[in-house]
Amino acid sequence: MTTDERIEALDTKVSKLTESLETSVRRQRITITALVLVAVAATVMAAGPQSRDARFDTITAKSLQIVNDAGERQTSLGVNKNGGGLWIYNTEGE
Repeated sequence: MTTDERIEALDTKVSKLTESLETSVRRQRITITALVLVAVAATVMAAGPQSRDARFDTITAKSLQIVNDAGERQTSLGVNKNGGGLWIYNTEGE
């Protein structure tokens, strides 16, 4: 085998490997792009406006507390050892 034939064989082999690598990189880019688009779509759907109003036929709870914007308890509805009760609190929470 002459030097020219060896160079030609190596050139052919390098060309095939380059094509294979380019195909692999192209597939990776498409896959990564698709995954990013799915992640963005999921984020947008999760962050979308959701209704703050809800309607239920029955709610079961041991107690219910209503708080103001500062998180301070204003009203409680629940049961204690004496039975059920509704408690309304003043500005000091008493």
